[in-house]
Amino acid sequence: MCFPILNEQQIEDFLQNGLITLHGSFEPSAAREWIEASGQAGDVILMHSFILHTASQNVRGKARIISNRRFISRSR
Repeated sequence: MCFPILNEQQIEDFLQNGLITLHGSFEPSAAREWIEASGQAGDVILMHSFILHTASQNVRGKARIISNRRFISRSR
């Protein structure tokens, strides 16, 4: 799932109504606990693409690279 940059009205709508997806709805207050995933150089983190996520601040002077891959079952 890819989210564009939200304008103020869209943010206000989310705060009032929550998020509705094909897989259910999420109240704005439902997920207040943040879980940080970190690792060492070369580590791989696998997660479902529908998980809402954000990047942490890069405090090092080196670039971080992310690669998104999508896999589609041939049986579909």
